[in-house]
Formats: sequence, structure tokens, C-alpha cells
Amino acid sequence: MEGNQVKLFPHLLPKEVEIWDRFLDRYPGYCDYYEYDIHVGEGIDVSDRYPKAYVDMVRKLTQKRIDVVGFRNDLVFLFEVKPDAGLTALGELLAYMFYFSRKYKYDGVIRSVLVTDIIDPDTVDVLLAKGILVFVV
Repeated sequence: MEGNQVKLFPHLLPKEVEIWDRFLDRYPGYCDYYEYDIHVGEGIDVSDRYPKAYVDMVRKLTQKRIDVVGFRNDLVFLFEVKPDAGLTALGELLAYMFYFSRKYKYDGVIRSVLVTDIIDPDTVDVLLAKGILVFVV
């Protein structure tokens, strides 16, 4: 980044932005395009307790959020960007695949991808065994 130029990626925290920037720099063109902060799942319904303005807010805040969805040809990539990643990334990515397929009624190929800065080899083994791509940048 030059000067005070800041890249904005909705929902990503500052450390995650650094990691995602490194991924984009090292793998330009990995996907044709990306979408950020994709809400999936139902979230919590509080319609029996609160006014509609709060109901919508609570639902949106409690939905699952995919950091990045990438598209390349007929492939969809669901990215979790996580500093110092552990096994929680596995659960998140498996859930995102389920919810993305259900919400968009998508039955094509979905690849889950973890992008991180630090990860232990045991976690990498489990992720790869489950078909999840891992990029350490």
C-alpha cells in the first residue's frame, strides 16, 4: 500500500486485512472476482420479544458471515481469513459450505479455503484431509 491508502474489506479486522492483502499479492488472479461479508444462516429470531427494527438488526448480527467468496469459472471458493488459525477454522468452513449451498441452492463445486499467517502442522493435516485448501501467507 502506498502512503495512507487503505484497502477496505467489509467485516475483516485489521490483522485479517494484512493477511488477505498478502494472499492477493501472492496469488493475483486466483479468482475472477471476490465478494465480502456474505451473510448465511438464519440468525436469531426475536420477533416475539422486540420491535421489527430490532428483530432485523439481531437477525443480521447473529447470522454466520463468510469472510470472502471467490468465483473462478464454475468454481466457488469460500475463504476464512484467520490469524494464528486453529481447528475452529474447520468448523467454520464446514458450516459455511452447508449454509452457502442452502441459501443459494448451489449444487456446483465449492472449495473451502483457509488463509492464515500461522498454523500448526497437525491442524493443516486435518484441514487437508477434509479437502480444505490452506494458504499460509
